[in-house]
Amino acid sequence: MTLPEIAALPVRELAVPEGAHLYLWVTNQSLRAGFELLDGWAARHLATVTWCKSDQSGRHPALGQGSTFRGSTEHVLFAVWGSLPLLVHDLGTWFAAPRGPAGHSSKPEAFYEIVRRASPGPRLEMFARGGRAGFTVWGAEASAGPSTGPKDAIAGDGHAGLAVDCAVAYRASRLDQPGLANVLVPR
Repeated sequence: MTLPEIAALPVRELAVPEGAHLYLWVTNQSLRAGFELLDGWAARHLATVTWCKSDQSGRHPALGQGSTFRGSTEHVLFAVWGSLPLLVHDLGTWFAAPRGPAGHSSKPEAFYEIVRRASPGPRLEMFARGGRAGFTVWGAEASAGPSTGPKDAIAGDGHAGLAVDCAVAYRASRLDQPGLANVLVPR
């Protein structure tokens, strides 16, 4: 998808009107685009959480691609609509974890644990790469989940947690079950 196509997604409409959390995944090179998406979706940026990629042992940094510095981090722009508070207040702005199980661009389970601890459900994951317990998912690579597209996820009262890869996590109550949203920004 192009950046304008991602910007046109009904992300705000998927969130609970009274307040929701959004987690938007960005790389170093897509930070500016991530902030532009947040502005376009009228979300207020509150924090940036950095994923420090490690090898599978978790003891050494994992170097990725890069034309200048070799990328070993990705970032999550945490934003809100309204004033929905976090469920806990003991989370830092970085975490170390190996890449997710699906290889390149796969997000670590540690991120989803952070979202589960910080944001109430229901949660929606947009551009999911598979099913995930406790989340409603949609995306071309999602093999499980009740939703097949963003418009299907609008039914109900909204989501409190949205994750987009360029990831957005939201807190919404429009679905009868929890879910996370994940939107990808072209890299």
